[in-house]
Amino acid sequence: MNIQDVDIQLVLHRLRPGSAYHWKGAGQFGNTMEAIGEWRDPATQPPTEAEILAEWGRCLEEATAAAALRQQVRSLAASAVGVNIRDLTAAQVKALFAIWLYSVGAINNVGEVRPLAQWVLEMNDGGEA
Repeated sequence: MNIQDVDIQLVLHRLRPGSAYHWKGAGQFGNTMEAIGEWRDPATQPPTEAEILAEWGRCLEEATAAAALRQQVRSLAASAVGVNIRDLTAAQVKALFAIWLYSVGAINNVGEVRPLAQWVLEMNDGGEA
């Protein structure tokens, strides 16, 4: 794995959430560690290139797993087309429900249910969860 292939800003957000830094951009620096300017908080320890590469590896693994899950859910939901609701399997019901939950913002991109206070409020236009 090469640092040139990494979405460095995504990884920095994951490794140091909420930490401010100056992004010089990938222009003259390429997509390298030099594109990261100074950290706004001198107490924040910038991640090393090895830490960035390791976190990027985790990002790629999560993306692969999420894509596989989405494909599995889509396939199960597609198998329910034309089936009477009484005859749906438990797996088909789960898949259909997962798609509905995702459509209302209740499930994130990796298939985890978001906190109720976030998505229920969004559904109700700011009402109580």
